[in-house]
Amino acid sequence: MMKKGTSIFLVVCIVSLLMVQPAVFAENSKGDIPFKIIANMNAEGEIEGVFKLTKNAPSTVFQIAIGEYGEKKSVFKKSIIDGKKINIPNLKPDIKYSINVTFSSSKKNISTKDTMLDSYTGNFKIVTKENKCKAILMPIIHQVPTSKSNDEISTKSYPDEDTSNDYPSEADRIYDDEDVYGYIDSSSDIDWFKVRFTEDGEANFWVDVPSNLDYDLYLYDSLSNAEDDDYVERSIEGSGSDELISSYPVQSDQYYYIKVEGYGGDYSTQESYHLRTKNYPYNNIEPDDYEPNDYFSSAERISGSGETLYANIHNEDDEDYYKFTLSGEAEVDIQLTSIPSGNDYDLKLYDDNYDKIDSSTAGGNDSDEIIQTLDEGTYYIKVYSYDGFGEDTYRLEVDINQSFSQKRQEILEKAKDMIDVQWTPTSDLKGWKHRFTFEANTTYDGIPYSQTAYQVDDSGFYEALNKSDFYNTYYRVFTGSDGTTYKTYMPKYGNDCSGFTSFVWGIPRHTTYTFNKGIISGEFSKVGNYDVNNPSRTDLLNSYDELQPGDAVVARSEHKHVFIIKEREEGTDNFICYEQTPYFCRFTNWTKTKLADYEYKPFTLNELANKSTFLTVSNIGEMKDICLLDNNIKNNKLSLYKRKYSKESNNEYYLKLYSIYDNNHKIEITEDDEVEWISSNNEVATIFKGNIRTMGEGECTITARYKGKEVSVNVSVFDSEPIEMKMPDNIILNRKGDSEFIDVNVMLPNGETVNINKAAIWETMDSNVAIGYDGRILAEGTGKTEIKVSFGNLSKKIKVTVLEDN
Repeated sequence: MMKKGTSIFLVVCIVSLLMVQPAVFAENSKGDIPFKIIANMNAEGEIEGVFKLTKNAPSTVFQIAIGEYGEKKSVFKKSIIDGKKINIPNLKPDIKYSINVTFSSSKKNISTKDTMLDSYTGNFKIVTKENKCKAILMPIIHQVPTSKSNDEISTKSYPDEDTSNDYPSEADRIYDDEDVYGYIDSSSDIDWFKVRFTEDGEANFWVDVPSNLDYDLYLYDSLSNAEDDDYVERSIEGSGSDELISSYPVQSDQYYYIKVEGYGGDYSTQESYHLRTKNYPYNNIEPDDYEPNDYFSSAERISGSGETLYANIHNEDDEDYYKFTLSGEAEVDIQLTSIPSGNDYDLKLYDDNYDKIDSSTAGGNDSDEIIQTLDEGTYYIKVYSYDGFGEDTYRLEVDINQSFSQKRQEILEKAKDMIDVQWTPTSDLKGWKHRFTFEANTTYDGIPYSQTAYQVDDSGFYEALNKSDFYNTYYRVFTGSDGTTYKTYMPKYGNDCSGFTSFVWGIPRHTTYTFNKGIISGEFSKVGNYDVNNPSRTDLLNSYDELQPGDAVVARSEHKHVFIIKEREEGTDNFICYEQTPYFCRFTNWTKTKLADYEYKPFTLNELANKSTFLTVSNIGEMKDICLLDNNIKNNKLSLYKRKYSKESNNEYYLKLYSIYDNNHKIEITEDDEVEWISSNNEVATIFKGNIRTMGEGECTITARYKGKEVSVNVSVFDSEPIEMKMPDNIILNRKGDSEFIDVNVMLPNGETVNINKAAIWETMDSNVAIGYDGRILAEGTGKTEIKVSFGNLSKKIKVTVLEDN
C-alpha cells in the first residue's frame, strides 16, 4: 500500500463522444491504487466522472477533493462514509485537475491526521482524440517523478510520442481490465507494456489493430525473457485482423511483458491501436456468455421483440450493457426478473446519446421493469448491481410492440436493400456452379447466390468486397443419393434463399428444413387454413389469398426453396416477390397455380399473425411430485402468464416451466432445449418454447415434457371476442382470513358462457384489505376495497367489505 504523498497520474478516455473507457493508471511503487475514475460524456459535451473504490481500498470512509491544476479553490469536495462510488459532475475535457483522496479509520473525524490510513495525491486530465472511425481515443501517458520530499512527489506527463517504451526495461505499466491506446509511429517503433495480476487465473491479451495495418502481439513471462525475445505466446494474424492470446495461465504478483510491433514495417501516426488484458481468476465466478459487455461500445445486441437473455453479475465491477434498434415508434417493455436471492440488481435505459431515459431500482431481489414509448433509433439497457453479485443468473426480457404495418415495411425495406446492392467487381468472380461469371469492371445489382457458411446481408456484402479472399475460388462438398461426393463451386460471400429470408425477417439463420419444421411446431404462423403436415392443393390455393406483404412461402416438396412476398398485383393471381435464386437476388413473379404446383406453404412471423381469437386455460396446477436423482429436481410447475390483450396481439400467450429444487430454489426451464412442447391439435393452438399461438376454434391440450416427466394444461379457443362479463357486484367478509369463491363468466356472441376464473387478470386496489385470484376473494384486514377483473376487452369491479379485524 502506498503511503502519504504517493503520486499518481490518471487519464480518462472517452469513446464516440459518449462511451467511456476506464482510466489508465500510471506506475506506482507499492501496489495497486485503491480506486479508479471513469467518465461519461453526454451529447451536450458535459462530463460526469465516477469515482469508484477497488477491492484493496483500506477503508470505505474517505474524503475526496478535486481542483483545477495550480488553483487553490476546489471544484469538488466531499466526505464519504461507507461509500463505494460517487459521481463527480461538471468536469471539462482537456483541463488538468489535481486530486487528493484521504482514507480514514474514523467515521466522525475523517480529515484528522490521527485517523488517516492513506492519502493519494496526483493529477488527471480527460484527453480526447478523434480518429477516422469517430472514436475518441487517448495517447498513452507516462508519469515521471521529478522531485521528492517527505511531503509530496510532483509529476510531469509526457505523451507516447515523446517518451520511449521501445525496450522491455522501459515498459509501461498497465492494469487488468483497463483500456490502453497507443501508436506504432515509425517502421522501427516497438511498444512494450507490463501487467501484474492480483490473482492466479487465465488471462486474455488482445489488440484491436487499425484496418489495413498488420501489427503483431507477443507475450513474455519475465523481464529477462522479454530482453532475450523468448516469448511464451504470440498472435500474428494478417493485415487488419485483431490479435488475441487467450486463456494463458498467469500467476499473481508477477509481471508479464507485452510487445506490440508492426509487421514488415507497418505503422501509422494517425490511427491508434487498442490494447486490453483481462484475467479470469481460478476458483472465481465464470462470466456469462455475453461478456465482455461492460460498456456502451461493447453492448450485446438484442435482435428483436420477445428475446430473453440469462446472464450474471460475476463481480462487484461487472455492469452488463445491451442495445436494440427501433425502425419506428414502439412501446418497449423491459423486465429484469429472477434476480438471485440476497442480491439487488437494477435497470437503466439510455438513448443513443447515452443519456438516461428511465430507471428501475426496486429493493432487494424484487423484479425491475421499464415501460416506455420510444421513437426510431438505438437504445441501451444497463443491468448493474446495487448490492451483491454471484454465479446465479438474472433474466432480462425485452418486448417490443410495433404496429404490423410498420414491421412489414421494415421487412420490405430490408429485402429491397439486398436486391439494390450495386457493386462492381475488380476481378472476374465465378457465380453459382461456375455457370455464371460476374465480370470485372461491370456493375451488377443484387447479392450473389451462395450456400456457404459466410452468409452476409447488404452491409456485410459491402464489407466483404474489401476482403483479400473475396475473389478466391470456393466450393462445398456434397454427397449424392448414390453415396458419391462432388464439389459445387460458388462465391464465398453471399446468401441463399433461406439466408436471405432470415436476414429480411431479422431472425437467426434458418434453412428451408427449419422453416418447414417451424410451421409445424408453431415457431412460425401459417397463413390461411391448411394442414401443416399434409396440405391439400385446394387449401393452399385458398390460403394464398390471405398473403400480405412481408409474408413468405416455403416449398414442401423437393424444390427446397423459400422467398418473401412483396405484393399481389391488383385483380390478378400474380405475386411480385423478393427472391434469392441463382445467380443473384432479384424481383420475381409467381402465380397462385405455380405456387401450388410446388406445394409452397404460406407462413409468417408470429408477431405479424393477426387473428381475432381469444384463449382460456383451465386445470392449471402443480405437477405431481417427481424425483430426478441426477440433479435432485423435486417437482415441476407450469404457470400461465398472460400478455396484454389487444387487437394486434390477442392470440399470444406464454407458459413458463420451472424446476423446483430441494432447497425450494426455482429455476426457469421454459427455453431449455431438453423441454419438449406438444399440442394435441395444432389446428387449435401451437406451442413453441412456451409461446402459445391460437390458430382456430376448438379445444386442445398443451403438454411440456422434461426429463421423462410431463405437465399439461387444457386450452380452449374461440373465434369471436366475448361481449359481456358476469360476476357479483359486491361481497361481504366477516373477518380477516375469511374467503369466498365467486364465478366470473364471459358471454360469447353465440350465447355460450365460459368461466374465466383462472384465465382472467385480478387487480386489487388495496391488498391490505382483500386480494383476489382464480375466483377466490381473501380478506387481509378490516376495510373496503375494490378488485378489478379483466379479460380480453372486458373488465369489471367487485366491491369488497371486510367487517372485523381479528
